[in-house]
This record gives sequence, C-alpha cells and structure tokens, in this order.
Amino acid sequence: MRKYSLLIFFILIANFYVAAKPIAVKHRFGVKISPCISFNRLHTNPDTSSFSSNGSALKFSIGPIYDISIGPNYYISTGLWYGAKRVTIKNNKLSIEETHKLEYLQLPVFIKLYTSEVYLDTKLYSHLGAVIEINIEEMATKIKERKIDNQKIKKPFITQFKPLDLSVLIGIGVEYTFSPPTSVFAGISYQRGFINSIKGTTPAVQPPIIFKNDLFYFDLGLRF
Repeated sequence: MRKYSLLIFFILIANFYVAAKPIAVKHRFGVKISPCISFNRLHTNPDTSSFSSNGSALKFSIGPIYDISIGPNYYISTGLWYGAKRVTIKNNKLSIEETHKLEYLQLPVFIKLYTSEVYLDTKLYSHLGAVIEINIEEMATKIKERKIDNQKIKKPFITQFKPLDLSVLIGIGVEYTFSPPTSVFAGISYQRGFINSIKGTTPAVQPPIIFKNDLFYFDLGLRF
C-alpha cells in the first residue's frame, strides 16, 4: 500500500509542475519540505483514566504548493503533501506502552497574507487554513507485553486509526524574491488536530480515549 501511495503522490507532484509552468505570475507553483516535531494530546471525558502520551518525535512533511493570487498581497494556497506522524500511548495500570507510525496524504487549503517589503525584495507572510489528511499507512513500532484474561500477549492496544484527519494550520515566515516569480521562504507553522484519530482499541475502554495529533513545522521552500 505504501509504495503505491508514494507513487501516486509523486505523479501528482509532476502533474502540478507541468500544469503550473505556463501560468502567469499571479499563479505560482512551489515546493516545500518541513521537518517537524510530532506530539499528541490525549484525554478521556471525564478524565478519570491513567492514559497519557509518551513523548514526541522528529518527523517531516514534503510536497508541492500552488498559490492563486486574489489581491496584491493575498493568495489562496493549496497543494498535496506527504506527512508522517508519531503516536504514543502509555498506561502503567494496564501495562500499556506503545508507539505507532502514521503516514498521510495532506490536502491543505489556506489564505496567505504578505506585508510590503521590509527589506529589499524581502516580505513577511502569515497563513491560516485547514488540512485534510488521508491515512495511507499505519504501523505499530513498539509494543509492551501485557496481560489479558491472565494471558500474556504482545498485541497493540490501539488496533486501528481513522482514515481521515482534519487540522487547522497557522504560521508565519519570511520570503525573499530573486527575480519574479522565483523566491525562497522559511518559516514556522503549527498544525493542530481536530479529530479523535483512534478508531478501535483492544480491549475497548470507557470512557473512550480522545487522541489528537499536533505538529510544529520548520518550513523551507522555493516558489517559481
């Protein structure tokens, strides 16, 4: 599944590039790579359990960006990104401690605002929008042995994740233009998950666990 998803991902990147080349400067194509810190928010409602998240990890997101001008310093941006996340969960009472790796195709839609030049050919920007995420791969990478019905087993407590996730994306940065429309940019972004990503657990627990993914990005990219 993973290799076919990545193949589709890179074919779509190529299609973005071919489609964007003949378009006027008001429509810009770009590509970005974003190392990020992946961490989780975990609770129950009411919060009576002993479940907790167990640390964070360095991941990344990469993919094309397509900007459509709606004013002198305003753009609607979209793209198609590949993103990786890490999910951790811990419960000492139930001897649960495990880590999962998730991979997504990310479909962002956000508004980007630019300032006037703060230095020669240099502008500041901010962006705000949403990211729809399609789960293309999930894998348990660490599982602690635990007891169920007096038997020791080594199976994941989280058995399945939801196929879709939804996040809000906010960020700021700086962009330097070499010659229109070619520019480079760097910035920071925060992506906050809105949907409980867990679909199933063994055993099922009450109250259910609410588990959301967050990411802090360091964005680097090129527009042309």
